[in-house]
Amino acid sequence: MLKEIILDLLHKYYLRYGRPLAGRKKLQKLMFLVEYDIDGRRVRKLGYTGAVFKVLFYGPYSDEVAEAVEELVREGYVDEIVISHESPSRLINRWMGELLEEGGRVYVYEPVRRAGKALPPDVEERVEVVVEKYGRMSGGQLEQLVCERLGLDPETKMKYFGLSIDDYLRKRDSPAS
Repeated sequence: MLKEIILDLLHKYYLRYGRPLAGRKKLQKLMFLVEYDIDGRRVRKLGYTGAVFKVLFYGPYSDEVAEAVEELVREGYVDEIVISHESPSRLINRWMGELLEEGGRVYVYEPVRRAGKALPPDVEERVEVVVEKYGRMSGGQLEQLVCERLGLDPETKMKYFGLSIDDYLRKRDSPAS
């Protein structure tokens, strides 16, 4: 169901903002927000995607999400366009903000086809909420927001580097910490 959720997120994003989603960091953080609710007092796992997110330098990251996106591109469901300083100027101008934020290379994801399976209503609703509430934020803004809510400052990221977010939250919230 992970690939279907990613496709749904990309479609909803495209319909809402009239442009493809730009940035691997942004895609990872939006998928994290589908999986985890950060709005309450505590970060709460919702369990919709099944992806395991781990603590990395730029905050939560999932190998499963990255692999699923690669599969969707290979299968023709998503177009992935890589834009860098060597791209045509019309692309550079369109994605300048993302290029600057992503360090000179940005991956743009445009949905081409919809998946055959419909998502359960609660998952579809969560994707809609995430796109509406967080879709306008840049990858860097999402990283900052998520890391703040998780308590992941640079020192904490290094201490728990590579640990799953679930294990990190257990350690962080345990009375012995």
